[in-house]
Amino acid sequence: MGAIEAVALHHEPSRSRVSRFTPLTAVHAAAALIHQENPEAAGGEPIQLDEAYLAQLGLLGCLPQWKETVRAEREG
Repeated sequence: MGAIEAVALHHEPSRSRVSRFTPLTAVHAAAALIHQENPEAAGGEPIQLDEAYLAQLGLLGCLPQWKETVRAEREG
C-alpha cells in the first residue's frame, strides 16, 4: 500500500485489499477524527470514520487514544 493509494482510498478504506495497518489507515483515521473534532477547519468533503474497517484490523480499541491526540493537538 503506497502513498497514492492512501490518498485515493482514504474516504473508503474498506476498498483496500490490505488487511493491516498501513498509511491508508493513518490517513483515513486522522482525516476523519480531525473533521469530527473541528468540521469548520477541516474543509473539504466530510469523511466518516469507517469503524468496520478499523474493527477488521483490530484497531477499534485505539480510537480513544487517537481522539485524545487530536484534541490535544487542537488545544495546542
